[in-house]
Formats: sequence, C-alpha cells, structure tokens
Amino acid sequence: MSARILSNRLALSGCVALIALLASGCTAQVEPAPIAADTSVEESPADPAPTETLTVVGPTGFPGIGFPIPSYARSLAIDFTCEGGEPFSVELGDSMMLGQSPLTGVCEGSTTLAWPVTERTQPTLSVTVANGVEWSAAFAFSEDEFAADDALAAECEQFS
Repeated sequence: MSARILSNRLALSGCVALIALLASGCTAQVEPAPIAADTSVEESPADPAPTETLTVVGPTGFPGIGFPIPSYARSLAIDFTCEGGEPFSVELGDSMMLGQSPLTGVCEGSTTLAWPVTERTQPTLSVTVANGVEWSAAFAFSEDEFAADDALAAECEQFS
C-alpha cells in the first residue's frame, strides 16, 4: 500500500472518530438532568396512601411546588379545588418531557385530576390560575397502574 493511500485512510479514520465523538457528545446533552434531591417517601404498599393537601393563592410558576412521591406510587389523583369561574391549568412535573399535557378546567368547586406516575415523573406541581385565586390540591397516591382509555390513547398516537 502506498504512503499516500495509507495517509488518506488514516485521515478518513480520524474524521470518522471525531464525528462519532461529537455525535455522542450531542446526544449526551439531550438527556434530562437528574433531580438533585431524593424527594420520594419510602413506604410499603400495605401502608395507607399518604394524603397531603396544599393550599395556595395564585399561580405557582414553573417548575412549580415540590412534594414527595411514595416509591410504590403508580398513579396519582388530585382533588383540585378553586372558586371564582376563572380557568385553571395543572401540570404534574414536566408534562412536555413526559408526552402529556396539563389538565385544565374552570374554578367552580372541586375537580379530580389524575396522572400516571413513572420513573420519569418529577415531584412538582405547576398551577396556573388568575392572581388572587385561592386553590387547594389534595394528593392521593395509588400502587394501581393509571387506567388509560385504550381507544383514546390510540387516537392520540395516530394524531401525533
């Protein structure tokens, strides 16, 4: 093999290695940052599910208010209460990262909001309401899997 061919092959190999190195660096930056503190609550599924209630006035902003998620939790139902006829939006963790959307409604009493809990669910609740609107959220965790409507999930998958 001539020195020129060998030199071209070595240069090509170096470029391929550099591209692979750069590509792996790019994908590493896409990974979500780990949660800094462990906010999970260690309880056995035989224990009753903890219920915590938050009462707040006005919007929380993003990323929201932190709360502990028990290690056994596979679903979460929140009894969300507010008054005044204004719209609300409630988001569990980073719904965009989870492929979910915030749940919305109108402040006319109590509404039950439910989400799946996965290993990627972040323990934060973001609430958007008008300034001055008092709201409360009572958390009820369950070890039962989130009951998804299969027909609705298929329609959503087809739409996206």
